[in-house]
Amino acid sequence: MTPMDTVRGPRLGRAPLLIGSAVAVVCLGAGVASAQIPDVTEPATEEQTTTSAEDSAAPDPSTSEATDETVQDGSEDGEATESKRGRLNLLLEDANPRKIYFVGIRNARFKFKFNGATKANLLIEVMKLKDGRDAMIRRYRREDFPKGKTGSIKWNGRRGSGQRLKRGKFYFRVREAGGKRLKRGDAKGQRNLRMYEAKFPVRGPHQYWDGWGAGRNHKGQDIGAACGTPMIASEPGKVVYKGYDGGGWGHYVVINIKRSNYAALYSHLKDQASVKSGSQAKTGERIGKVGESGNAVGCHLHFEYWKNKWPNGYATSLATKRLKRWDKWS
Repeated sequence: MTPMDTVRGPRLGRAPLLIGSAVAVVCLGAGVASAQIPDVTEPATEEQTTTSAEDSAAPDPSTSEATDETVQDGSEDGEATESKRGRLNLLLEDANPRKIYFVGIRNARFKFKFNGATKANLLIEVMKLKDGRDAMIRRYRREDFPKGKTGSIKWNGRRGSGQRLKRGKFYFRVREAGGKRLKRGDAKGQRNLRMYEAKFPVRGPHQYWDGWGAGRNHKGQDIGAACGTPMIASEPGKVVYKGYDGGGWGHYVVINIKRSNYAALYSHLKDQASVKSGSQAKTGERIGKVGESGNAVGCHLHFEYWKNKWPNGYATSLATKRLKRWDKWS
């Protein structure tokens, strides 16, 4: 995100700290580690198989369906096929978006296309890069898929077993059912992507204002931004409270974070939060707009990060650290 050049912070002592988020997209060359990933559109199965990854590539979007399955990697059939007609060539392998988030509002979509045979039985695999080794996370099967047609796989960030992943570097790999990888030299697109556990909540130019302990025992981190700047849920979870506190937080909303013992509080919203109490918010879902409701001077988000679930938890100094971490990649 682009740092905000001018945000009114009427309170003295607020030194703007301009933070620009930088997205780090890691492209690992085919060699020791393996290649990276594109976008997805369908189910797949998980295998606890670890492989080294030299890959092939290509593909594009399509509407055909893929089957979700768990299968053993094998290359015997592939060898027989190769002797008959050689390896297929990928023309397209493209993942979009390149960044996805834990329980986010967008899934990854991978598009692919090949030539070299009239039809082929294909396996599209989601691979995770880890410690120089590649682990197959999920697999999709495409039977009798025609050459020249763009196929599309959608991946929701889960293993084949259904378990959700929170973070990591991934890529898509296309193989024949017998095990042989498609050649990638002529493939267009980018097959790599990254998954992050959270996203910065203020979606526009911003500044860091008062942090933990400032003024009268400040219990969170203030992010200055123009009034009306969109605000999202940084992490997924249950909306456990939304209300109005005229003498303090103004319009605010609290989310108990999924798969953790923490809660996030967003306050001084311009209007009432746009999510319903009791609903499940996703990472990146709009929850309101930056404002200065309640006891606020200047438009900003007052963000608190609570240890233990609402209402039995307490604010911690993690607020600033988490926000700055998320700001780097959002």
